[in-house]
Amino acid sequence: AVVSTQSTGVIIVSTLISTIPLFEVFEDFFLNGLYYGTSNPLFVGVPDKTKHMDILEAYYGRFRSPSSKKRVKLHWKSIRSLIQDMFTRDHGGITGRNWGFYGNAPVCVFKFFVKSRDPQLAYSWGLLGLNFVCFAAIAGSYTF
Repeated sequence: AVVSTQSTGVIIVSTLISTIPLFEVFEDFFLNGLYYGTSNPLFVGVPDKTKHMDILEAYYGRFRSPSSKKRVKLHWKSIRSLIQDMFTRDHGGITGRNWGFYGNAPVCVFKFFVKSRDPQLAYSWGLLGLNFVCFAAIAGSYTF
C-alpha cells in the first residue's frame, strides 16, 4: 500500500510540474511573448513583454508610476486588451498567439537554457535544483 501511495504522489507531482506552465492564471510567469504572424510589421517575430510595453508607451503615452517613476508592470491580459484597442476591428483586429514555456520548441521539451530576462527563470532553476537533489539521492542510495 505504501508503494502505490508513493507512486501516486510521484505521478501527481510530475503532472503538476509539466502542466503548471500551461494554465492561463500563471501566464505572467511563463509567457515569453505573443506571435502575431507576418501580417503586421509592428510586431515582428515574437515580441516579449518589454517590447510590447515600448510599443504601448509610444502609442498611449507614458506607463510610469507617479511615485517611483518606474514603468508600470502590466499583466499579459491587460497588454492584449491595449493592443487590440490600437487596431480597428473593421478589418478583423489583431490577436496574438501565446508563445509560452513550451512554445519555442517543436516538441514539448523543458526549457533548461533560460536567459536572465525570461519570465520562467525561477521555475527552471527550481526544477533543475530538484533534478539535482533527486540525482544526488539516487546516486547516494547506490553508493552507500
